[in-house]
Amino acid sequence: MIKPSNILVIEKANGPLAKVIDFGISQVIQTPKFRLTQVVTAEGQILGTPDYMAPEQFHSRKATDTLSDIYSLGAILYELLIGSPPYCSGESKHLSQEVLLREERDFITPSAAFKSYKATDRIALARKRNASTQELQRQVARDLEHIPMKALQSDPKERYATVIGLLNDVRRSMSNLPIKARPPSRLYSFQKFFRRNRLAVVAASATILAIFFSALFSAHHASLARQAREKERELRIHSDKLSAEAKESERMAIEGQKETQEHAYVADMQLIANSINDGNLRETRRLLNQYSKGSTKKDLRGWEWRYFWQQGQQKGVTEIGSHPSRVLTSFFTKNQRSIISLRDKGHIELININDDQEKTVLSVGSEEADIMSTSGFLCKNFDCNIFAGLSFREKSKDYYIKIWSDLSKPPTHNIHIGPHRPTGLALSPNGETLAYFLPAHGSANIIRIDSAEILYSERLNDGNYSNLDTEGACCFSSDGKKIAIGGRKGQIVILDTSDWSRTERNLQVAADITTLTFSPNNRHLAIGCIWFDPRVWIFDLTQTEPPTSLIGHQGFVSKLTFSPNGELLASSSADQNIKLWSTENWSELSTLSGHTDEVWSVDFSLDGSQLLSTGKDNKINVWDIKNFTEASLDNSGLQISAYPFQVSPCGNRVVSLLNRTPSLRGDIEKTLKGLPADLSRAYWISSDRLLCTKSSPPELIIWDLNGHAERSLKLAHQNSSIKYRYLEESQTLLAAINSPESDHIQLDRYDVNSLKLVSSSNFNFSKSLWENFGSETLVSFSSHGEKVAFIEDYYDIVVYDFSSNRIVKHFDFPDKSGPQGMDISSDGKLLAYATRDRPIIKIHSLLEDRLLAELAGHNMVLRSINFSPDGERIASCSIGYGPILLWDTVNWQQVANFPPTPGFISPDAKFSRNGTNLVICERSLDTEDHNIRVLKAPPLAEILNSKNESDR
Repeated sequence: MIKPSNILVIEKANGPLAKVIDFGISQVIQTPKFRLTQVVTAEGQILGTPDYMAPEQFHSRKATDTLSDIYSLGAILYELLIGSPPYCSGESKHLSQEVLLREERDFITPSAAFKSYKATDRIALARKRNASTQELQRQVARDLEHIPMKALQSDPKERYATVIGLLNDVRRSMSNLPIKARPPSRLYSFQKFFRRNRLAVVAASATILAIFFSALFSAHHASLARQAREKERELRIHSDKLSAEAKESERMAIEGQKETQEHAYVADMQLIANSINDGNLRETRRLLNQYSKGSTKKDLRGWEWRYFWQQGQQKGVTEIGSHPSRVLTSFFTKNQRSIISLRDKGHIELININDDQEKTVLSVGSEEADIMSTSGFLCKNFDCNIFAGLSFREKSKDYYIKIWSDLSKPPTHNIHIGPHRPTGLALSPNGETLAYFLPAHGSANIIRIDSAEILYSERLNDGNYSNLDTEGACCFSSDGKKIAIGGRKGQIVILDTSDWSRTERNLQVAADITTLTFSPNNRHLAIGCIWFDPRVWIFDLTQTEPPTSLIGHQGFVSKLTFSPNGELLASSSADQNIKLWSTENWSELSTLSGHTDEVWSVDFSLDGSQLLSTGKDNKINVWDIKNFTEASLDNSGLQISAYPFQVSPCGNRVVSLLNRTPSLRGDIEKTLKGLPADLSRAYWISSDRLLCTKSSPPELIIWDLNGHAERSLKLAHQNSSIKYRYLEESQTLLAAINSPESDHIQLDRYDVNSLKLVSSSNFNFSKSLWENFGSETLVSFSSHGEKVAFIEDYYDIVVYDFSSNRIVKHFDFPDKSGPQGMDISSDGKLLAYATRDRPIIKIHSLLEDRLLAELAGHNMVLRSINFSPDGERIASCSIGYGPILLWDTVNWQQVANFPPTPGFISPDAKFSRNGTNLVICERSLDTEDHNIRVLKAPPLAEILNSKNESDR
């Protein structure tokens, strides 16, 4: 047994050294023969110190060995830890003999025992150990209490096997290695490892933590980045979706805007047609200018716009100078090279209408003068050698009438009228008498010019002192024997100038009179009214019949004048137009549209070739009457009985065969002589050259209008039947030759300008194609004749490709609803056709072999269909008195319509080779004649050049 008193501790230089100084009952472990077998006396006395004795040492029957010493060492170590030997829970610090003998030992751990100490004892013990109670508690509670507890096991087998084992555990504990006394665990092993390698573990842990947190941080940021990318992707997808929706909305908006513009264009074309018919030039120009270049994204201007632009231009009109104020009245002088005009406020000047347009002031106007808004302040006699004009003197506030017999000199007379403004001035033919109307008095005065004596006064109505006192008119007959006077409420009197008696019945119209004039033969009196009545009244003074009213103007009639020969009556109106009427039947011949505001006066030149007009737009215009009275192909048309015919490229001539000889109509009317007899057709190849064909014997001849044959070609097909077809667009002549010795038809192509053979091929023509080869209604060729569409056996349409020698498409119409109207486009890609059962045009794509569109607009069965050379328009006609419709081939909508000429029906319409003219041929209701009209639409480049020129 080892106990504390047997151990001596010696201080050495290298540290303390413990020695056992009293072995007592200790056993020599090196010599097994010295093994003790009994530690208890016979009397039951314990030999040794019980606190340090192993349980087996208390029984003589049990042998003791080194395991007992290990127990003793454990008890000593126990005491070293907490200052007391091991004791059982609830027992005193020293074991009783009874307990020892019963081997009832249940030691508590040193840490638990230390906790059971009184506080003072714990503190005292800690001080001995140079530590605090908490620190001592922690040190004991670690490995140190497990070593003695293992050594103190009651069962020797559970103790350390050797002292070395105990010592190794102590050493391992001091080296922070796992001890055997404790059950192994990963946590315990890690704790020991950590204590051994604290700095390394801390550094490694810090590194690992840094790496971990870095990885965590990176993972977090990667997650954030991933989330951001995902969010970005979602936002991008959403943005792309919104962008796609926005683009789709924009596309739909653009399409909607485009569709709206196209519909608006169609509606405006109809409005323009109406405004042209109404003579409203200002509205026509306004509507046309909406589609000038750049006003819309897509240039919508087609053939119809160019045609309406041409119709809206000032034709045969020259504008005279620029004027600072409204021009009330203008007259030609006798030499027709100058005019006299009166503007607002009574400013009168002489204007030379030559290129320099020099002006000479005859009378200076006055700002206080009430000389405006009527044409009755200036007049002339019939010979245009005496003129009278109204003036105002500011000093006396009186009105005067100045008389000129020589416009290069001052006035010959200055007749004082008084404070009330006169209107309706009129000079007698001999220039000796002057008449005027005083609205303030409601009467007219007739005075002698040389003496200013009032010869006669005629009161028609009560006086008018309002600001609108513009009524009243006077005029002399051409022989000077009569004078007509008109006033308020349509009152009119005609006086005999010899005795001032009323020579005619009382005349009256519906409104206040502003103008009246005798016809040159003095048979008729023409009357116009101010403000509300747009009619022109015609009284036949030789009869008692009611007056004839000429209806056409939309605004009041401001001035009337007859042409010197009496064949025309010109009327100016507030509707901005001038109308020319035929005095033969009082029909309207033409409308002159050039002013952009109210037109206030008109006057014929002495030779009747020109018409002078003035207006509220500050303009003076000179019109060439020939442009508005002679028949032309673009308005009234040209009636011919010979058929077929062809219109020249310029659109003003027609060639037809009369007794197989070419006859010219239009601006040249003659029969061409010198040509061979028995011609089959004559075609225009330029404005002054014809291609004439003969069938028997076959021959081609180019003939100019001067009567010369430029070139001819005799064809070597004397014994064959031959038919011709001229393709105007490509200027190609097709000659189909049917030879008796061949089963095929030979098709030759000629260049019409050189008469050179371009190609020659043999084809198996159908009977219908051969029989109708020259018919433009039943057989339609593409531009150069590569494809042909023809009506087969009355019920089918066959499209044939000559280049591939095959049938492209065969339209078989059931129920005998055969084709009615057909045309193939110039490029051979489209076929337009209609059938007899429905007045609908069908557009078929020959490339895609599908129906593209159906055009519904006609009420009657179709008669003809024609593509424009550029393929952008289709002109279609129906039987009866149906209009000619124009279609857009992009959106397939109707863009314009043109009614037939009254008295003519069943029109055909075909575009000319250059696409500028639309040639209309319509049949007379009463005769076999045909009426030919040419609607001209100049090229867009020509319009732009003319507009640029006018801008300059």
